[in-house]
Amino acid sequence: MTDDGLLAAQNILAEYEREILDDYHVLFVDSSELEGDKGAKEKADSYLKKMNEPLTAFSNDWMGTHMSFSEFNFNKGMTENNCQYFVKQAVAYAKYEGLVDAAKRITTSEASPAITIDGSKAYFLAENAISDTNSNENKKDLSEFNDDELIGEGNEATDEQKEKLKEIDKLKDDSDTSKNLSLSLLLPADATISGHEIEEVEWNVTSVGEKISGEFYDSLAMQAYIDHCYSDYMHPVDDKEHALMYEKEYIICGKKSDKANLTAVVDAIFGARLLKWIAYNKEKRGAEARTMALAIAAAFPEAAELEPAIEAAIIAAWSAVDARNDVVSLFKGEKIDLMPKNSAVEVGYSEVLDEMIAIHNIVSDKTAERCVRLIEQNMRVRYKPDFRADSCYSAITAEAEGKVEPRFFALPVITRMISKAPKDFTYKIPIEAELN
Repeated sequence: MTDDGLLAAQNILAEYEREILDDYHVLFVDSSELEGDKGAKEKADSYLKKMNEPLTAFSNDWMGTHMSFSEFNFNKGMTENNCQYFVKQAVAYAKYEGLVDAAKRITTSEASPAITIDGSKAYFLAENAISDTNSNENKKDLSEFNDDELIGEGNEATDEQKEKLKEIDKLKDDSDTSKNLSLSLLLPADATISGHEIEEVEWNVTSVGEKISGEFYDSLAMQAYIDHCYSDYMHPVDDKEHALMYEKEYIICGKKSDKANLTAVVDAIFGARLLKWIAYNKEKRGAEARTMALAIAAAFPEAAELEPAIEAAIIAAWSAVDARNDVVSLFKGEKIDLMPKNSAVEVGYSEVLDEMIAIHNIVSDKTAERCVRLIEQNMRVRYKPDFRADSCYSAITAEAEGKVEPRFFALPVITRMISKAPKDFTYKIPIEAELN
């Protein structure tokens, strides 16, 4: 009977979300589809009833066996414990698939990574990294659509046509692809900006417990998982619909629009490169800057006391130009020297993002949460508009209660033989089942 209870719980877990498994390689059951713990208990009881039918199907049921669940609860939620149950599965997948080597891209050179789409290899460069739904050309085509062209002048729109019109209106509204000051100054002139935005779902309060994954190897595995499953500005991972196109940028910055996340990443890259170039130019071109500062101070006697500040400004100006050139090169899909004028190690945009994610993992605990929020948002735009990550679980704890009626031993002839009428026997069995 213990096996029956465990099997019933496993049958409930077998209704995991196939789309999450296909897209993100983790296993979670959406409890809302089973109407929560109560609905899952009723369904599990129905499984037990079917498994016990061979014992109760005939009038000569001498065992009198009955079993049902007295308690049935989902646990180990996707958003629970700072999303650590999601991290546990993501890390396990990365290790199983041997993805950890991919995390070494921070210090290795890799040109235009190959990405498998529908069994074929595709190489994404900067000029085609943005999906067609975000291109200016496609937005122009969409803006030219009107209702009459789609449904015919004077005709009543069908439900299907109404949904199509809503999609087109959404794409028309989702067209804030203008560049702000940072993007205008630091990106190539022909760079295309996604206008996607999201509204984050307010999750129900979940328990917080011990951190599951904290070893260095697990951090590498999680980084490899992110690299495998999430897109960035330069490298979309698949051709599916995405709530945000720049997912790694969102994981780093956590802002609600592609434009805001890209701006924050661009500013951070520029700032980091600026500091490196200031250090380099101060060491290698300090004498030249000092000479220029002295010349300016000599030409303008009133600025003589400002000579150190002028020298610093000259170095900063040179460094700003060098840093901007680096950023532009990265967004053209080119490699740059990790350290200025030192070609021993070259990095591209993806490697720079990997480095930023690695640092983010150290200084922030938001990485796992943002990964889960992207899963939630993409499930909403691809499959289920009302999907919630906080209704997804990977384990069940339950208690099954059994009862055996001693029908055979209660027969008068048997009772006389054993001299004592047996009583009903009841028992409880703890059940634990988990997806992993």
